[in-house]
Amino acid sequence: MKRFLARIERGRPRAAIHAKLRNLNNNSKSNKILLRSGNVLTNFSTRKRCFGATRDKFNDGNNVKSIPPPSRGHRRRRQELTNETNHLLEVLKNRPHERSMITSHYCYELLKGWADLAKDSKSVDDAHQAKALMEALCHTNSSASSSSSSSSSSSSSVITQPTILFYDLVLEALASCHNNNHNSNTNDSNNDDGTSQQTAHDYLLQDIPKELLHTKSFNIAIHALANDHGNVNAGVQAEELLVTMEHINNNNNNNNEDDVELLKPNERTLTGVIEAWANSGHPKASDRILAIFEHAIAKLRAADPTAIHVDIVFYRTVIRALANTEGNRKAAQTCERILKLVEEVAEEEDAEKADTAIYSMVLHAWARCEARERQGDAAQRAETILQHMTRLYSNGANVKPNTRCFTTCIAAWSRCNDPERAEALLDWLLELYETTLDPDLRPDTAAGNAVIIAWSRSQRPDSARRAKEALSKLEGFETPDIISYNSLLLAYSRNENVDEALELLDWMEENKNLETDVVSYNSVLNALANQSSREAALQAEHLLKQMMCDKFNKRPTSVTFTSVVKAWAKSDDPSPSQPVYEIYQQFKEETKENAKALRPDMLFYVSLVQTFSKEQKLKREALEMSLEVFDDVMTRDLVRPNELFFVTMIDSCNRLSDKENWQKHVTGIVQECKKAGFLSRRVLSTLRRQATNTTLSEILECANTDSLPGEWSRRVEKRNRP
Repeated sequence: MKRFLARIERGRPRAAIHAKLRNLNNNSKSNKILLRSGNVLTNFSTRKRCFGATRDKFNDGNNVKSIPPPSRGHRRRRQELTNETNHLLEVLKNRPHERSMITSHYCYELLKGWADLAKDSKSVDDAHQAKALMEALCHTNSSASSSSSSSSSSSSSVITQPTILFYDLVLEALASCHNNNHNSNTNDSNNDDGTSQQTAHDYLLQDIPKELLHTKSFNIAIHALANDHGNVNAGVQAEELLVTMEHINNNNNNNNEDDVELLKPNERTLTGVIEAWANSGHPKASDRILAIFEHAIAKLRAADPTAIHVDIVFYRTVIRALANTEGNRKAAQTCERILKLVEEVAEEEDAEKADTAIYSMVLHAWARCEARERQGDAAQRAETILQHMTRLYSNGANVKPNTRCFTTCIAAWSRCNDPERAEALLDWLLELYETTLDPDLRPDTAAGNAVIIAWSRSQRPDSARRAKEALSKLEGFETPDIISYNSLLLAYSRNENVDEALELLDWMEENKNLETDVVSYNSVLNALANQSSREAALQAEHLLKQMMCDKFNKRPTSVTFTSVVKAWAKSDDPSPSQPVYEIYQQFKEETKENAKALRPDMLFYVSLVQTFSKEQKLKREALEMSLEVFDDVMTRDLVRPNELFFVTMIDSCNRLSDKENWQKHVTGIVQECKKAGFLSRRVLSTLRRQATNTTLSEILECANTDSLPGEWSRRVEKRNRP
């Protein structure tokens, strides 16, 4: 007690000291304290989540201050946790006589602070801090226990052995930052501690004592794998954990142990494994999901005591996981097969049947398949299922089709370039709504837009007129949005209806309820680029300037600049190089400000050089412009050159360079082409238009032009290599 009073600095009110003493005496067992540098920190049972949550007073000089409230910033919380952890480790390592003041609850809450910080910050560093603290607690406990067994001194008492709750906190911390493992600085392969790559899966199998494992621990690790999108091995590892759980559970059953239920897989376990497979991108993901599902259903049908009892929510999760995979045909077929299994189980066991949500996700799977294959049969399968839903609902089943189901099927027909079938479904939906006045069947803007998009993508000569009629139909039941009008602009652009496109764009600009975007302007610019006239090129340049003015809040993209350059390239102007060069300078200024938003691509640079190559008056200046573009591509690292770019550059030299300087200009281009690995047959063919065999050998720096090093063509398709 004298030590306690000695730690309180002078100037603290006596009443506060007596209050602390009374609190200490009344709660000596549950409220152990940890004393630190001039202030009294009660254990975490009297505080909230982070340090400083209570307003305990302490004396700092002559002024009485409050312990600051918890900071919302990760940096502040990390510093507070670091200070507290360092002090705890100091006591554990170097002050054995003070260990009796440390409670297990205090250590648990400190560990929980690190775990919560890792969840918020998604930082692997914070998760490893929690792991390091856990290792220190286990190491100190084991060493102190061995020393206490050989000594009768009570001063070396230790905290209680960490339970599975401690290990679960570390698991949760590692699981929360699972996707950031490859982005953290701690993942350096040269890290000496050897723990930088450890995940929740590894920690579960390697660090947690087997006798402490339970279902929640496995579920944490499995769902960490489920959230690790793009990890091809995530499904395999999650299923291995499921098999491990079943193996341990079966052994416990055979040994008649009391803690059988502690490691029994549950519905959450099964859901996590399925989601891990679905998000992994593995080529056999659909097969494994179906196999796991069929295995679970077979156990239910056989009344296996180890069977996992699932409900309709589980079925939705399984089908949703499959529907959101890569969108191949096997995934859609697997979704439909699971749907049939659900119906069979419902009939056999009088369980809940598939509902609208499940059918809707099956439709979504077939629509994604159509978006990938674009053959029409997937869209037909989706419509067949929709018609089946309508019949079931008419017979009293709980599978009422809604607007979303119809919109999914309309979008599927839109993607396979069959606008008539898409519009026929919209007409069917309109008829159902007008007959029933059911709000769930009210067509929305998305359904109307899907039909307009279908017509805008069509290659038919009347597609623009039909898209406009579809827009008028949409106005009859819902208000069109920017997507509606942009789709009509796209139809005008593909049909080269420039006047209608410009008129619609002007109307959209004047409409206060609409806000045009980059897509609106790009569609009109694409129409102007196909006009092959100087007037169209000037109009395109005017629209570009309008977009780049300060009042316009949508900055142009690389597609925008490419369309304007193409308008000049296809124009009948004999000297397009100067205006295009000015556009290029504007493009370079834009890349300096925000290259990420501009998204430069190789097509723009190729279009630039092709336009310079058409110069008929100022050929020398146009050649210098082409070479400047070439230098920018090779030095600025905004894009990677390709075979077409080198071919276009050599062709530009063929057209614009004089005979005296042609070889000098081409040699530099070919040298870069060899380094990049794009020396192809097409490149050599373009060179041979101007070069003799001797000149070609000099340019290539190779005596035998019929046997060139393979390194020069490493990035060219085999069929196009020389």
